[in-house]
Amino acid sequence: MLLGAAATIIALPAGLLGSRLLCRYMAVFLNFDIKSFAVPLWVYALVALVGIITPLVAAMYPVWRGIRVPVRVAISDYNLSPNSFGSAVVDRLLARLGGNYRPFLISLRNSFRRRARLALTLLTLSAGGVFFMSALNVRASMVNTLDQMFATRKFDLSVIFASPQPIDKVERAIRDTSGVNAFEGWFVTEGSLTNAGDPHTTTPAGGLHGGDSRGENRFTIIALPSDSQLQKPQISEGRSLATNDTDAIVINTTLAQRNPQLKVGNTVTIRMGPAEVNWKVVGIARESFSPAIAYIPLSFIQQRHPGETNSLRLALAKSDSDSIDAVKAELETNLEKEGLRARASTSKAESRFGFDQHMVMIYIFLIVMSAIIAGVGGLGLMTTMSVNVLERRREIGVLRAIGATSRTIAMIIVGEGLVIGLLSWTIAALAAWPISKAVGDSLVGLLFRGGMDFVFEFRGLLIWLAVSFLLSSAATLLPAWRASRLTIRESLAYE
Repeated sequence: MLLGAAATIIALPAGLLGSRLLCRYMAVFLNFDIKSFAVPLWVYALVALVGIITPLVAAMYPVWRGIRVPVRVAISDYNLSPNSFGSAVVDRLLARLGGNYRPFLISLRNSFRRRARLALTLLTLSAGGVFFMSALNVRASMVNTLDQMFATRKFDLSVIFASPQPIDKVERAIRDTSGVNAFEGWFVTEGSLTNAGDPHTTTPAGGLHGGDSRGENRFTIIALPSDSQLQKPQISEGRSLATNDTDAIVINTTLAQRNPQLKVGNTVTIRMGPAEVNWKVVGIARESFSPAIAYIPLSFIQQRHPGETNSLRLALAKSDSDSIDAVKAELETNLEKEGLRARASTSKAESRFGFDQHMVMIYIFLIVMSAIIAGVGGLGLMTTMSVNVLERRREIGVLRAIGATSRTIAMIIVGEGLVIGLLSWTIAALAAWPISKAVGDSLVGLLFRGGMDFVFEFRGLLIWLAVSFLLSSAATLLPAWRASRLTIRESLAYE
């Protein structure tokens, strides 16, 4: 209880400071300001309760074992384990190992002498490695998913109008703008399934006939040329739009997951403005981090809004930020000459930057967690090695008596720590793949309601292997230094 209370007193101010720094840092990526860092009193009470109860729970089993030891056994204890080495299968396997480098063999065998203590140490160290490799794997997987998603977009700049505009004026403005290789006039509106929500929900502004955006069943509808060269969706099921399609619709995976009736081959009724239109689902486009979107032939809109468009997609000669800004300024000027004004314009790079910022937030969170757990694991390993040295002082004295040097004693202790570090790395490497995928899908699902294309970052294995060796070496240096300074008289006289 005293240790738990002392740790809680230290942890509270450190936790408050660290959480405030992390929250302020994360707020930048989410684009909002934190007005207050006030914490309810029940949070402090919960922290204190957990901080005191956790050590009690951890000490329960050792205390229970200790009070069951008879007096005769307690006073005759010479710091030797009641179970001799070789009683377990692992011990017998290790005993068969031979070789010329005996200090390493002693280190290897010593690592498994206290298996329960070893398991607890490995658990913490492996958890740090799993979080670290998960952070790298999630980041690589998200980048890969975004690369595939943005690869379907063959345009560099999007221009949105508040209302439908004459396409002939838009074309004149674009022709007078330098640096534009190709463009397409699209039409963006909204719709809803008539049997999955309120059929009388009106279309929001920017749709076919205006209105508000109430209704959870709404999704974006993009009318584009069936042979569009600026949008090449990655079809996961079915097919893309064809030039002769009149009632075909392609939906993305987000929309398909939202409603079970949206399957390839099904005919669905969609309310667009005041009208209800029947569409046949011909394909599903894979778009992991996208909102719910459906694609329809532009010819359908042209029958109702002939010669008009409310959205442009432009492929530019140069896609660097300076060139895009120059095209934006020149296009805005040319549109104003035609009496038109764009509501917004966004480059593909800007859209990608917004996604990347959310990914960085997840990546940093996992890295911070891995650093904290690895630090705790390193302290646990240092404690384990210190206790091991304390328990084996007589053995160290015997080794010194038969000729072991201080360097040999230190190498045995450091070698034991390195063996534990290598074991923790092995466990983390085996668990990293499934845990990384589960963590990534969970976090991405919460933020974007989608999955990701998982990629295993093999570089993380090498990085964490180096970290494991460095951490193990650093954690065993002090116990090894203390063990190497013990004299034969001090070791054998230890009670």
